[in-house]
Amino acid sequence: MSDMNLYVVGSWKEHAAFDIVFIHGLMGDAHSSWSHNGKPEGFWPRWLSEEFPAANVWVFNHPAGAAGSILSDDGMSILQRAQAAITSFETEDIGSRPIIFITHSLGGLITKKLLRIAFDSVDEDVHRIFENTDSVIFLATPHNGSFLANFGSALAKILTGGLIKPKKIVTELKSGHEPTYELDNWYRDNCSKNIKTIVFAETEKTAGVTQVVSTVSSNPGIPGVMVRPTDKDHIEIAKPTSIKDPVYRYICKQIQKKSTEFAQDGLNQSELLDDYDYFTAKAPGDRRTLEQKLCDAGRSYEVTKAERSKERAAMKLQKYGLFETVTEVQIKLLGDIYSRFKNVETVIHDGASNTEIDTKLESSVISPILETDKKEAYSHGKVMDGVYYLTGNCHLDWGKKDET
Repeated sequence: MSDMNLYVVGSWKEHAAFDIVFIHGLMGDAHSSWSHNGKPEGFWPRWLSEEFPAANVWVFNHPAGAAGSILSDDGMSILQRAQAAITSFETEDIGSRPIIFITHSLGGLITKKLLRIAFDSVDEDVHRIFENTDSVIFLATPHNGSFLANFGSALAKILTGGLIKPKKIVTELKSGHEPTYELDNWYRDNCSKNIKTIVFAETEKTAGVTQVVSTVSSNPGIPGVMVRPTDKDHIEIAKPTSIKDPVYRYICKQIQKKSTEFAQDGLNQSELLDDYDYFTAKAPGDRRTLEQKLCDAGRSYEVTKAERSKERAAMKLQKYGLFETVTEVQIKLLGDIYSRFKNVETVIHDGASNTEIDTKLESSVISPILETDKKEAYSHGKVMDGVYYLTGNCHLDWGKKDET
């Protein structure tokens, strides 16, 4: 298996609650790295697929199988592998649901690099990969920059017996063609609060030669994150032999906790679905267009701006799937506007002037939303987009009392 691709394990579920993504290290592939006997029954991503039917389980494959290609100048860098992974994720819509990464060795560095790319991206489809990453499980991944040189040397020793001078990616790990060592500080500073980090370390020599990643190097330096030693070498740590394996059992326990949380989120999504259906459909009764409503309310000067605003809100709802984070935020905003606008309708029904109505709209709807929902970074314009969208769908009443 030498291609660069993402494979689903077991059956793909359209309405999965979360995604589990495996990313392997060097001298392996999307199958052999995770199977203790090279057979389907020894492939533990499949065990997880059966254990957690609410999840989609994926294995990402990147070229790392032959020592010759790894040590040649033609091999892909960590950055290139991370970029390729992101492209595969976008294709399969990974990022629209919570993600749990399970990584081995170099796969952990690739994962940190792709999270860094997603964190910095202005593309919402890419950035959501970072936003929806719930957990990262590291198996024998070197974190401390000062130990990356030892990792590269140890890896080269295992791969070649010290007979071939390492190049490309192994050299990258040793001295930094790219600043791989900086990922340590970045991950600790930006991922420690919202992403759960679980770490397992090898303690045995690989092939009787050397310990590839020391316990110290396995430590990401995040307060409260414990390094869990195993009686495995660098290869065995990613290949549990049965469902009774301590590493496998611990990972299952952690995923089960998360699965319960995601199930609760699924109940919340049911409420979101109801709100989505309600706000995106026209309310019964008043069937005037947005232009007619504003003109009848003496606000014809707003029509052009209002129609553009309504269209922006509609396009945003149509662009993303129902369970996208962006859509969820938009629906919550519409619900907030809808409930707060009742105070504005009162003064409209009482025959207030447009100036008085605008003042009430600012004090009862716009300002409170901007003040209480700072986390969502709403703007005045986004709130007004929602106001005009709801007006166009007949959910907000701008008519005076004798008009209703």
